Amino acid sequence: MPELPEATLKAAAEVDHTDHEALVAVPLPSAEIVGECRFVRLADQPDTADLGLTVVDAWQGRGRVPLCRTGRGERPAGP
Repeated sequence: MPELPEATLKAAAEVDHTDHEALVAVPLPSAEIVGECRFVRLADQPDTADLGLTVVDAWQGRGRVPLCRTGRGERPAGP
């Protein structure tokens, strides 16, 4: 797929830090994003969320992605 469909792009970009959160992993001092994790809370089950985690191939098998940051320096408080 050379480009993301508009609906997929919109869903990925609409992070509200309550029902949809996204974090990226950036090994310091680099600015390269090596991983991404997000959750989307289910509307009909607010105590349940879908979770997704992606790590670039070169960082697979290292046990964990070493550093994550939200751009704000902390995880937002939940509801």
